[in-house]
Amino acid sequence: MIKNILRVIGVLFLGLIGVQVFNTLRFAPQTVTVDPIKLPGVEQDGVAMRLGQAIRFRTISTSQDMGERGPAFQGFIDWLVTTYPAANG
Repeated sequence: MIKNILRVIGVLFLGLIGVQVFNTLRFAPQTVTVDPIKLPGVEQDGVAMRLGQAIRFRTISTSQDMGERGPAFQGFIDWLVTTYPAANG
């Protein structure tokens, strides 16, 4: 009785694998043509200047000196808001 149930389960499993193999072999992906986009130019001097400003904030801290570094984090956040107002919506 158990052997017959296991045979039926095995046959169903092999049938499922066969259907999957068949569907995989007959699948043809669609080709879609996409127009290229024009990326905006980057002002390298401005990027370097803002990066230089951002890395001057002493925001690295441990749990022991968080009281000392808290104003640095707030200064960095204030700098982000004034430098990138559109991102702070």
